[in-house]
Order: sequence, then structure tokens, then C-alpha cells
Amino acid sequence: MSEQSGSALSSAGFDTAWCATGLGTYRACRHTYERYTLDSLPPLDSDQFTGAFTWLGGGGDPIPRQVRKLNGLAKDLSAKGLVLPQDFVTFQTSENLYGSLDEVSVTGCWTNL
Repeated sequence: MSEQSGSALSSAGFDTAWCATGLGTYRACRHTYERYTLDSLPPLDSDQFTGAFTWLGGGGDPIPRQVRKLNGLAKDLSAKGLVLPQDFVTFQTSENLYGSLDEVSVTGCWTNL
């Protein structure tokens, strides 16, 4: 998947923003979520984003029930000429990654295909 700059997205008719929550005294938030300018985000080292998710501790063993779900979804998509991104498949089928964002959800959103 290619990265697009904020200006490229803006030219497509979308306002660029980061939708997030407050960070206490570090960043105010009037509502559950707020829009923040992209330049307010810290720079990220793109070398960390290889699809191995080492920055989250790596993937771990596959979860058989998730592998079955994703294989079924991939088959349905393939019939329409589409394919799931490998990073998505890795994240959704790895025991150390699947559900890892549930722990930090401020609105009680849970991972569920």
C-alpha cells in the first residue's frame, strides 16, 4: 500500500486530520474524539513499518479460527477480483496482535470481523 501525503489527500477532496482522543494535560479533547492537525503528530520512523509489527512485539502464532475466517473472506473477495492486504491478514490472525487494540479503546470498541 502506498503512502499518501496530507496534500495528496486534500487534493482528492478530503480534509486531512488525525481523529483521536485527549491525552490529559498533553492534548485537550472536548468530545470522545477530536480532529487534530497532522502536523501535531510526532514523526514516525517508516523503517519500523515492515508488516512484521515488531513495534507491537511481533505477531506470534496464528489463531486457527481467525485464519479460517480470513481465508473465507479472502475467497469471497477473490471472486470479485479483490485481495486483502497482507499486513491486515497478519494483524487479524496473529495471537500477539489480534485484539491488542481492545486494551486501549476509550469507547469500548472491540475487534470483531
